[in-house]
Amino acid sequence: QERPGEGFIMDGFPRTIPQAVSLGLLLKGLDLPLHMVVNLVVPEEVILDRLCTRRTCSNPGCNAIYNLKSNPPAQDGTCLACGSKVIQREDETPEAITRRLEVYRQQTNPLVGHYDRTGLLVTVRELDTAAIVKTIAGALAAQVG
Repeated sequence: QERPGEGFIMDGFPRTIPQAVSLGLLLKGLDLPLHMVVNLVVPEEVILDRLCTRRTCSNPGCNAIYNLKSNPPAQDGTCLACGSKVIQREDETPEAITRRLEVYRQQTNPLVGHYDRTGLLVTVRELDTAAIVKTIAGALAAQVG
């Protein structure tokens, strides 16, 4: 198999320490280095606000994403792209998000310590997208040159 020339980014994986260990073994077997692990730290109230105000187009062929505060759909609650009804997904209610955050604290949060011990962890405490990108790009440049 051909090796990726420019590398790759994994989003949302691994989620547990056993997955991280398996990933490490896989990458080692493929002779692919793991350069960096990014931990985006976002206050829970910001996560709740962003996800509770998120809406998705109900048309499976569209699935446009909206936010009632920063990127609202049409005033009548329809998708600007295709005109279908815009809905709140079941997993984006306050109750569901609170459950997801608890699972994160129990299963995924221990990965922070795991990767911190390897020296690969970069923690980003920014909310502004441009600042996040700048921080990650700087850390990656420092890691890989």
